[in-house]
Amino acid sequence: MYCYRMHMKKRVTLTLDPEVSARAKYLARSRHTSVSGLVESLLKQASDSGLSTQGNSPTCFVQRWLGRLHVTRRNDPRADQLKKKYSL
Repeated sequence: MYCYRMHMKKRVTLTLDPEVSARAKYLARSRHTSVSGLVESLLKQASDSGLSTQGNSPTCFVQRWLGRLHVTRRNDPRADQLKKKYSL
């Protein structure tokens, strides 16, 4: 005898700007899914890519942006004033 455990989905209410709602409906329709299915897949993607609750951690930020930002040394009067003001 087999025993299957079924997971019931939970209902969640979202409040969206009317324009965002219209775009979500259009996008869901173009992907042959519902808005609920679209939101669920986007949240799964976000959590799979490490953007879940740990997304605000400094380590996660550093890992995502490491090597993408470059500091250029140039004569910038505003930058010089800020460095002077904040003792940098």
